[in-house]
Amino acid sequence: MLLLHVFRFAGFTLLVVDQVDPSISREALSAIAYGDLLAAISALIAALALRGRSSLAVPLIWVFTIIGFVDIVNVGRIAISLDLFNQYIGTMWFVAILFFPTLLIAHIYIVYRLINKGSEDLKNIENDL
Repeated sequence: MLLLHVFRFAGFTLLVVDQVDPSISREALSAIAYGDLLAAISALIAALALRGRSSLAVPLIWVFTIIGFVDIVNVGRIAISLDLFNQYIGTMWFVAILFFPTLLIAHIYIVYRLINKGSEDLKNIENDL
């Protein structure tokens, strides 16, 4: 589940010239892109810590979860305020309708597993996340 979030760098395609409607605020698109990048990096760090059975793995997964949820809320806020779904966003349309819901479900599952299995050893958590 963590590795799925590593692919959030796809949000950076919003910054490609002519990928989206040029009337959309570059500032808003940058906020989305860099938020996704931060979430992707934190997911990768958490996954590596988990794979290495580090004692920091679970706290890093929580850090990733917080960063990821904040990013999702921020993206939603920006998308609604700019009415992005009624503007040309190129191939990001597929990310918005396919990848975004998958990420949200994965986040919810990760939180569920952390809450219900947080005290178990890393081996069991690693198998689930």
